[in-house]
Amino acid sequence: MSEYSNIKEKEKAQNIALFRHGIISLVMHEGEESQNQILKKMAEKEHFIQGVGPKKFSVSTFKSWLAAYREGGYNGIKPRIRVDKGSSRKIDGDFTEIINKLLQEIPITTYTLLYRQLIEKGYIRPGDFTLQTLIKFLKDNNISLCQREVVPRKKFETEEINKLWICDFMHSIKLWDGKKKKFTYLCAIIDDHTRVITGSNWSFEENLIVLEKTFKEAILSYGKPQKFYCDNAKVFTSEAIHLPCAKLGIALIHSKPYVPCGRGKIERFFRTVQSAFIPTVKERNFSITELNSSFQEWIRTQYHRNIHQGLGEPPMDRLLREFDSVKIERIPEETLDLIFYRTIKRTVKLDCTVSINGKLYEAPHKYIGLQVELRYPSSSPQEIYIFEQDKPVYKLKPLNLQQNANQPFVSFSYSNLF
Repeated sequence: MSEYSNIKEKEKAQNIALFRHGIISLVMHEGEESQNQILKKMAEKEHFIQGVGPKKFSVSTFKSWLAAYREGGYNGIKPRIRVDKGSSRKIDGDFTEIINKLLQEIPITTYTLLYRQLIEKGYIRPGDFTLQTLIKFLKDNNISLCQREVVPRKKFETEEINKLWICDFMHSIKLWDGKKKKFTYLCAIIDDHTRVITGSNWSFEENLIVLEKTFKEAILSYGKPQKFYCDNAKVFTSEAIHLPCAKLGIALIHSKPYVPCGRGKIERFFRTVQSAFIPTVKERNFSITELNSSFQEWIRTQYHRNIHQGLGEPPMDRLLREFDSVKIERIPEETLDLIFYRTIKRTVKLDCTVSINGKLYEAPHKYIGLQVELRYPSSSPQEIYIFEQDKPVYKLKPLNLQQNANQPFVSFSYSNLF
């Protein structure tokens, strides 16, 4: 039996666990003094948890989450008991901090946009109060729109391999996809210390499948990073990336919206790609497969082997020189695949079927009427499994109407008469 009595409680527990992981990601690999400074600032703020609402926490509470995570990993920070349902947020004096935080993150210039952002980010629901009530509250509390904090930008570099990976997408040249010419996107991950490109993939889409593929390949090739740094684009804030990071013990860190500082190394790499690699392939009639092959060759023979201006040596030379002195944490491929499985919820119908992406699949009759947790690899969405207690227990089969129609049906057995 699961410790959560239903799917909704399990989802709420997962939201709480991911929120806690987001907090401790900021201090997971920091020294005690730095931890205390960061956590004290976090304790002064009110935090919003999806499905629970806005709450404040003490430094000791944050540290208890960190200790629980270090001892039990992702499952260690999941709540052990059901959390009461959060009530709707009423507008009052405490709401000032939430609004100021939002105004610092996004350059909001109209009351309507602020009201819409509060709803979209889950701070309020449409019926909590009207736009006019919000405007009156802002004026009464002397809150002006478009307040933004100026953050000084300083250069930095981590001291070891795999301490910090930085990831982003780059929009680039058009290629023929078999039907028409389409823009391409490069997803790349750079190791902050060595400037080695740990993962890269060209595709016609900027989506989770490409990001997941690149991230997994990078981990298999170079080991697990401590921190994974990216911006606030939807593809990076998805649960499909946050949950694997939490399970793997990777601190997922997002840059502040509209403030790209900290991602300068990956942006500098993209400029190198545009100036040094793109001219060599721009006029060639490449397929996306050929582009990827040519790019990997360029990375291996040119970028990794040439002297990097910021390092004073080739990225691969620095990596190889320091590789033996650093503990590289490897993750088996089968374990990594399982961690990155996508998760969906479905209720099994009376005919033992569930519908997924317009297709029907058969499930065991014992699940009739129950909502089940289904997981599948993004690369093979037809390989769908029922999961219980984080383990696959049954592989769904596509519905075969003809086979089911040929099943013999016996209503009376003459053998029972003798």
